Amino acid sequence: MVTPGTTFDRATMPTTKKRLTDDLVSDLQPKADRYELQDTKQPALRVRVAPSGVKTLCVLYRVKGSRRLNRYTLGPAGQRTVTEYRADAAAIVTDARKGIDAAASLRSRKAAPTVKSLFVDYLADCAVRLKPKTVVGYRSGWTAHLEKPIGPLQVTDVTTADVAALHRKLKDTPYAANRALNLLQSFFAYAIAHGHRDKLTNPADDVKPYTERARERFLSVEELTRLLIALDTAETVGLPPAPRKSRRKAPAVAPAKSSPDAPATPRPPRHAATAHTVGALRFLLLTGWREQEALTLRWDAVDDVRGLVTLQDTKTGKSQRPLGAAAMALLAAIPRVHGSAFCFPSPRKPFRPVANIEHLWRAVRHAADLATLRLHDVRHSAASFALGAGVALPVIGKMLGHKHTATTARYAHLTNDPVRVAGDAVAAVIDAARATRSTPVTPITQKRRKKA
Repeated sequence: MVTPGTTFDRATMPTTKKRLTDDLVSDLQPKADRYELQDTKQPALRVRVAPSGVKTLCVLYRVKGSRRLNRYTLGPAGQRTVTEYRADAAAIVTDARKGIDAAASLRSRKAAPTVKSLFVDYLADCAVRLKPKTVVGYRSGWTAHLEKPIGPLQVTDVTTADVAALHRKLKDTPYAANRALNLLQSFFAYAIAHGHRDKLTNPADDVKPYTERARERFLSVEELTRLLIALDTAETVGLPPAPRKSRRKAPAVAPAKSSPDAPATPRPPRHAATAHTVGALRFLLLTGWREQEALTLRWDAVDDVRGLVTLQDTKTGKSQRPLGAAAMALLAAIPRVHGSAFCFPSPRKPFRPVANIEHLWRAVRHAADLATLRLHDVRHSAASFALGAGVALPVIGKMLGHKHTATTARYAHLTNDPVRVAGDAVAAVIDAARATRSTPVTPITQKRRKKA
């Protein structure tokens, strides 16, 4: 490893040629003027002795095609052996003969920003081009997984091995590992585009992502019934909050024996959910929209006459969504808040949309005994119900707001009725052939085959 170096035009100080050794360098004494000793084994290597007694190993070289003499400081005497410094000097001279200037490369590396400082500029650029929620996800992933291991490194010093080690450290969470890898690929592409790294040197490109299991969950009709009953209860009577999941394991303590006279632990009071939060959840069940598309729906986007909603800004850009009669009836029944532009306004701040319905969703999910069901699974379930009713995939893609048909094709495996019909047709032909067989077929044994 080499240390910072400098350049100069001519070497003017007195120079003596000797074979440098560790003992020789250690015994050198300072003089009134600075002087140098040149290594006879590697002529480019010099040891420079200052009047103060400081001894420094350096290398003198000329880059191919240039007459300028460059000096590159390798390090102080005693920090490394002369043999190691001699090997560094030989490598620098070899590069110089190929036209590579080690001192210039060092200055370029020193001027390169750290990953942490450039990531601030990268997020600012993302904020202009991408959705706010995407930028929030990038910042969260950076803070959780990337800032400490590679933040202090210079952008030019990060290698594929560094990225692979970071990716491997997250192997127990393949989804998080792959998202961190994708973020690094995008970041270093930005660094290359802005001249902070050489082209075609993205250190994240050669790291293979982990295999991810598709997290698809579809509601059955019976599960949907339980969910709707729980939702009705939340709207009329109220539901207790769902129990919180603690990441820390509770210590194994024997449960205390309660006396018969001990008062019962009071349960938290139940409060009926508001019409807007319940309405937002019902709307998601009916339409299969993305959560934020429903929560931020505005009244001026709804065309009551045509039963059409125009969303100006979605994940896939501007989108027009026809709504069924049930969804339109739900919107018509939602009480409007005076002065609010949103169909589902916040209970506390009606001039803003509902921030989230996570607490209501968890309570309803817990009451329906569907602990593994995610809110996004409601979207998958809407697609499965539509397929079961015979709706074509392109129409379902329009309902869900998919931009590309390939996205909707992920639900094609649910349409298994034609495949089942084809299998039954093959079986019918085989049964017919078996029924028309007149005489039984005697199996050919191994002995009869040998005779034949």
